[in-house]
Amino acid sequence: MQEIVINNCYGGFGLSREAVMEYARIKGWVLHTYVEKWSALLYAGKPYDPKDKELIKWPNENYKVQEGHGPTPFYSFNPDVKTWKDLGENISFYEHDIKRDDPVLVETVKRLGDKSWGYCSELKIVEIPDGVKWQIEEYDGIEWVAEKHRTWR
Repeated sequence: MQEIVINNCYGGFGLSREAVMEYARIKGWVLHTYVEKWSALLYAGKPYDPKDKELIKWPNENYKVQEGHGPTPFYSFNPDVKTWKDLGENISFYEHDIKRDDPVLVETVKRLGDKSWGYCSELKIVEIPDGVKWQIEEYDGIEWVAEKHRTWR
């Protein structure tokens, strides 16, 4: 059987920061987490300027946020990011690029359970028979696995 991770609620697929870091750990990667400074200030209830594009390491003791809340993190293999330019496409990690049948993703979701769920997501592992060509389809973020077929318009 093939195992595939899907999102099972409105909102869309996403991983928690803990799940991203666990995925990276299993892969043997060292990832660094960053957020936009203005967003960290916003969630901390401090004055902010949305034009400020500085990126800061996350979590950060200077910007305390309520548990379960916080700015959207960005991940990089680069430990010295200060700006978006530093982040760069070739050194960034984006969780939505993970193949949903990646055995490490499946293992991460199994290990962490609901702690693997990102904002507005509820992850589920679906099993389908080996050899089936599949694709993920969705409506308003709720996903299902469908067998691939031909379509013309």
